Amino acid sequence: MDAWYDWGDSFEFGCFGHAAADIARTSISDVRWRVALAGCGRSGDTCDAPSIRTRFRAVETGMAMKDPPEEAYGRVTNPQRFAPLIPAADKLVADLVRRFDVTVTRGPAVPWPASGVQPIESIRIAPPDSDQAPLTITTTSFPGLYLNVGAWQHIALPACGCDACDEQIDSAVDDLVKYCTALAEGKLTERINIFRRVLEHSWDGDCWSRSGTLALSPKRASELRASPVQPPKDGHWRPWPMKGSDGIQ
Repeated sequence: MDAWYDWGDSFEFGCFGHAAADIARTSISDVRWRVALAGCGRSGDTCDAPSIRTRFRAVETGMAMKDPPEEAYGRVTNPQRFAPLIPAADKLVADLVRRFDVTVTRGPAVPWPASGVQPIESIRIAPPDSDQAPLTITTTSFPGLYLNVGAWQHIALPACGCDACDEQIDSAVDDLVKYCTALAEGKLTERINIFRRVLEHSWDGDCWSRSGTLALSPKRASELRASPVQPPKDGHWRPWPMKGSDGIQ
């Protein structure tokens, strides 16, 4: 399980990432989840399995269910429904390169230890200045995507993929475009509040917003502050520079 969530950073999506196949052996009643967009609260919030269950539909019936069976949380019936995320990511990268002054580096991803789902390709998009947030899109064998955003944000698409959550490909693609576009437009803020010792983040997108906090141990706070990518001093990432019709503006 530990490969699928890292409480030291801030996951914008909840549950376990698309790792339900790897966590089937874990009892739902033994787990407390930190969750966000999967419908259970803000990133960094916690809630118990019974309160989460009321938020999702069960694939077996196609109807809203108050309490899906526990085994549905560890079962993935049709992961291939998320395969369109891979070409969607390629199309998005091409669009970002067309519109923004960025450098793209592609290559094999570093394998994840002790995991049934493995990364395949890493696509790093780097704007020219250090106050502009980098973006790395990693394709996975689930199939799905992981986004490393800015300094400390991580977004899993799909967020979980299990039958109980019943996520749909259209929503996952919409989230991919929504978050990457907002990042390029300078709509992400992330900072470490040294007085409260929490990691704070907020998104201020077009007609949408998200925010969250995550408590940090002294050790984890020091590790994050020492990471090679750091947000600007005020926490607000600046927009990527646009390309003009005849070059960089």
